Amino acid sequence: MQAKAKASKAAPGKVQVLLKGAVEGVGKDGEVVSVASSYFINFLRPKNLAQMISDEEVEQKKAKEQACVPPRQLRVNASTVRACPRRAKTCLLSVVLCAGGAGKD
Repeated sequence: MQAKAKASKAAPGKVQVLLKGAVEGVGKDGEVVSVASSYFINFLRPKNLAQMISDEEVEQKKAKEQACVPPRQLRVNASTVRACPRRAKTCLLSVVLCAGGAGKD
């Protein structure tokens, strides 16, 4: 069974894939990379290390990553945070909030 490459931004003879794990010399878990179609068919797919991904899916992935709210500063009572110095009355924290979560649409 051969993988059918959809029209994408990948170069001819290459396919865009989403890595399911770190692959030495290729990329990290969760990265979208272009690889030779034969490399995907013969190595990545049989070992379940990657799946093909369309341009639309790449754009959706980028939009989700950019949905994170910029870091905000928050003041809390120092007695509730263990990392604050003992004499501090307040502690300054930076918090990054992301819309949605893994597996949520």
